[in-house]
Amino acid sequence: MLAQQRYDRILELLNKNGIVHNAELVKEMKVSSETVRKDMDALEKQGKLKRVHGGALPVSGKQMQVQKEDYISLEDRNTSHMKEKAAIAAYAAEFVRENQAVGLDYGSTSLVMAKELARRFTSLTVVTNSIQNAVILSECLDSP
Repeated sequence: MLAQQRYDRILELLNKNGIVHNAELVKEMKVSSETVRKDMDALEKQGKLKRVHGGALPVSGKQMQVQKEDYISLEDRNTSHMKEKAAIAAYAAEFVRENQAVGLDYGSTSLVMAKELARRFTSLTVVTNSIQNAVILSECLDSP
């Protein structure tokens, strides 16, 4: 398959699906991942797509975007559905034991979980990418 044919196919799939994934392109076009990366680079330089990790999005008005009115701030998420989040955190905390290692990501439910862990435990190893979780947990858990 010639480069221009691959470009056309990438753009066709992009217009049809609103996104393309590198792995799917490798499979469909029977080329290497390096070839797909080079094709995507060329199309991005031409202004025909926007590269993202693992694939690409269109640059046209068809681009799938989070609309401003659909965006919910973390501040709002930290105060909504609190009963449900508390129930999730309480249930999940039942599986944790003192001196275990726990991983927490960033998010409003994880924040509730961090507070629940801080309330229940004094000696845990917690791995997190959330500053707010780290601050909450550092105030009550033993530090190494």
